[in-house]
Amino acid sequence: MTLPTRIRLKAAAAILGIHPETLREWAHDGMVAYWAVGKGRYMEFDKRDIEALDMSFRRDRPEPPVR
Repeated sequence: MTLPTRIRLKAAAAILGIHPETLREWAHDGMVAYWAVGKGRYMEFDKRDIEALDMSFRRDRPEPPVR
C-alpha cells in the first residue's frame, strides 16, 4: 500500500479550477476527505482524490459546480 501524496488547499483547488473557499466548504461538508494539519490551521488532500474528482468533473460536465 502506498502512502498518499498530500497537497495543500490552494494546490488542490487549482487542479479543480475552483476557489479555495469552495473546496474548504466541500471538505467541511464531507464531500472530499482531508487532513487538518498544524492544529487544524491547514488542510491537506490526497492528490489522487483530487485528480479523481477532477476527472469526474470533466466526464460529467464542462465545468465544476461552484457554490
